[in-house]
Amino acid sequence: MAIPFEFYTNPNPDPQAPKRYHPRVVAKGTVSLKEIVDTVSGRCTLSAADLHAAVTAIEQVVSENLANGFRVRLDGLGSFSLTLSSPEVDDPTKVRSQNVAVKSVVFSPEKSFVAHSQSRGFERSAEKPHSADVSLDQVKEAIAEYLQANPFVRRADIERLLGLTKSTAQRTVKTLIADGFLKNISGDEHHPLYALR
Repeated sequence: MAIPFEFYTNPNPDPQAPKRYHPRVVAKGTVSLKEIVDTVSGRCTLSAADLHAAVTAIEQVVSENLANGFRVRLDGLGSFSLTLSSPEVDDPTKVRSQNVAVKSVVFSPEKSFVAHSQSRGFERSAEKPHSADVSLDQVKEAIAEYLQANPFVRRADIERLLGLTKSTAQRTVKTLIADGFLKNISGDEHHPLYALR
């Protein structure tokens, strides 16, 4: 099966700039650990329970080694390493160890692992997961019209109204708040409800 892809517009703050595009994989969903374990179990002599136990043990050992300051390499897959974060200061001696946190676990795939995926080939996706190409004025007009009949608008409503992807809708909402067009009336950052400012 070939890798499905589609072209997306490169973000550019200058609306007058010519559009540029980049390819991106169109995700068909998420494969769970159980599905992977079941598939692998069908291709070898290990039971699904044995594989699940092995994956759990590997995850624990990888985490322990990362926490001990090692970079972990799994032959055929790639390497794992930690990135850290801390408050920005002008003097490193002012930062206490309690203020340092794990920012992310970075995975660097081996070339052979990438090449194996590349060997599948590519095909344009039949689905069109882009956001609709709408101007900020069109966005404002649609939201204002929606709010004439509704007390508030959610990000999901904006996605549906304008045919935007979740990430594009999130960026659009941030822009509209910064522009002073919308405000969060819920008082809850995790469950915002927007109205005209």
